[in-house]
Amino acid sequence: MHRRILSDTVRIGALTACVKLSGALKTVIVARAFGAGDAVDAYLMAFLIPSFAGDVLAGAIAPSLLPILVEVKERQGSRRARNLASSVLASATALPLVVALLVALLSSPAMHFFASGFPAAKLKVTHTLLFWMLPILPLSAVTATFRTVLNAEEHFAAPALAPVATPAAIVAAIYFFGGTWPLAAGTLTGALLEVALLAAALWRFDLLVMPRWHKGSEAHRVFREYAPVAASYLILGGSSIVDQSLAAALGSGSVSALNYGTRLVAVIVSVGSSSLGTAILPRFSKLAAVGRWEDLRSAFRSLAWLSLSIAIPVTLLLALCSQPLVRLLFQRGAFTLSASQLVGRVQLFSLLQIPFSVLLVLLIRIVWSLKVNRLLFRLAVFSLIANVVFDLALMKWLGVAGIALSTTLVHASSLAYLSWALFRAKPWSVVHLQAIPAAP
Repeated sequence: MHRRILSDTVRIGALTACVKLSGALKTVIVARAFGAGDAVDAYLMAFLIPSFAGDVLAGAIAPSLLPILVEVKERQGSRRARNLASSVLASATALPLVVALLVALLSSPAMHFFASGFPAAKLKVTHTLLFWMLPILPLSAVTATFRTVLNAEEHFAAPALAPVATPAAIVAAIYFFGGTWPLAAGTLTGALLEVALLAAALWRFDLLVMPRWHKGSEAHRVFREYAPVAASYLILGGSSIVDQSLAAALGSGSVSALNYGTRLVAVIVSVGSSSLGTAILPRFSKLAAVGRWEDLRSAFRSLAWLSLSIAIPVTLLLALCSQPLVRLLFQRGAFTLSASQLVGRVQLFSLLQIPFSVLLVLLIRIVWSLKVNRLLFRLAVFSLIANVVFDLALMKWLGVAGIALSTTLVHASSLAYLSWALFRAKPWSVVHLQAIPAAP
């Protein structure tokens, strides 16, 4: 199992690297075309609400659905598992659609609240871009469900590669059209293409599901796990909103600097720890479903040590090269030397979170596999409070770079809290038996 996990992690990581490299190329092209100014600030702030809502509503689908989907297949067969996925897809698409309509109705006061530091003309552009990207919400739910079904069957390639559609569409829109609106139009087009690519992969493996409610599909168990995960994502997403809102108050270009400076870390986490998390979740879920606790503990310990042995040297090397990397990647065209220095400081503090993020990803997969997602809600509350405290303290000292350092400290604190909550509160087997019904 360890060899298969590592093999799949490398494969997922390689494909995810292609996606993230395309995303990095997109970021470089955006930086050279628009710089770190008002146009990118408006796009990022407009994208904040649909991306945040998508992360909350669609992001909670995989951790709540996949472990139960694996368990139902193991105990009741593939047909019941597909009925479960179909029922979840029906509900998962309807909820984001309703939220998108509510956001459209409340968009004006929301933009005035989140982008209070923007002048009137910049705020108007932001509001227009928001409407372009609202359809991303229901599309993200479809994408998340399709990806979960494929990952549960250990078909990792298509879910890992499909997100390349969005940066490709954005770059194409910038190349063929002028102005700010191609950023939003390309983002929407990429979401549509991603759904199409995943649907084609499901059809190829005879796994395509359509939104339809099936009685007795055990979807209620998914919704029971979905609620605390979505609530925790809602609270954790508030940290991103807090970060960007505070950055917006620091002056023109601060939101862009925060985005550029955290891009490299996002790529590394996605290629490394998130790829590992994707590979281990179906396996951890199977071990938990049949009660192989010692194998689960052994796999976690081995993977944790291996991950740290890679993450710590990589972090130190990148931290030493942070400023030269920013100059190499971004300092062209409208991206000035002063912007490069600012982004370099943000990136340096952001890089320090990598080792903590790796272990946190592994611990969260354990929580998902055991179906004790209520722990994540407590973790989210703790993390949000810590984020606000660290942001307000450090931004006065370091400016927007202090917000990046705050994120690192939040990851370290969250890792300590979840380790205590998971490993010291109760043995895994006791927690698991209290969380799910016994096998028939």
